Amino acid sequence: MIPDHLVISNEMLSSMSPEDQVTLKRICRESVAYAYDRVAALEADYQSSAENRGVTFVQADIPAFRAACQSLIENKAGDVACD
Repeated sequence: MIPDHLVISNEMLSSMSPEDQVTLKRICRESVAYAYDRVAALEADYQSSAENRGVTFVQADIPAFRAACQSLIENKAGDVACD
């Protein structure tokens, strides 16, 4: 589940009553919080299901990974063209 985006034109938003605009903006804020909470719950369920099937999860040591990759970044970052 990936939270969706809502796109609305200024013209459409302006055509709504002030009360409806406030309601729409409130609902959008609430839906983002709900979606992220739901994604977190699903992720926990997926991990639990995978662990029950024998998958082992480990927490990455991010500082150690960055340190290990630093020379690659320094040596290869200049090879990538970014326009």
